[in-house]
Amino acid sequence: MKQFAFIAVAAFVCAGPASAEEALNLVCQGTARYSVSESTSISTGYGNPSASASTSRTERSDERMRIQLDGPAGRVKPPRAIVPGLSSGDQDGWWPLTDLTVTEDRIEGRFRFNMLYKPRFVIDRRTGDIDLKSLDIGFNGTCERAAEEPKARKF
Repeated sequence: MKQFAFIAVAAFVCAGPASAEEALNLVCQGTARYSVSESTSISTGYGNPSASASTSRTERSDERMRIQLDGPAGRVKPPRAIVPGLSSGDQDGWWPLTDLTVTEDRIEGRFRFNMLYKPRFVIDRRTGDIDLKSLDIGFNGTCERAAEEPKARKF
C-alpha cells in the first residue's frame, strides 16, 4: 500500500500544472497591418527617356489568426495579408512555433516566414489581447477559445 501511495504522489508531482499540458485552440479576430509597394514607369519613346517612381504605404484590414498549442509545441496560421511573398516552412498555411512560453498570464512565441520576417507574438491570457510584430507587419486583436468540434452544421 505504501508503494502505491508513493507512485501516486510521484505521478502527481511529475505531472506539473495541468494548464501547461492542456491543448489549446485559439481564434483571434483583429486588424492586420502591412506595407504595400507600388512602382510606376513612364516612357516618352523619343530617345528612350523614362522616369520611374516607387511608393510605399501601410494598409490595414480585418483579419483572423489561429493558434494551436499542444504541450510544449504549437503552430500558427497567420492572416494571409501579413504573409510575405517570399516565405517558406509552412504546411497548408500553418507555421511551427518556436520560443514558445506558456504561463498563467501570458502566451509568447515566434515563428519564421523567412530570414527577415520572424514575427513575435504575445497573448495576455486575462484579456485575450494579442500583439504580433515584425518589421513592417503586425496584428492586434482579441483571442478566444475555438469550438473544438461543432455539434451541428452551420448551414
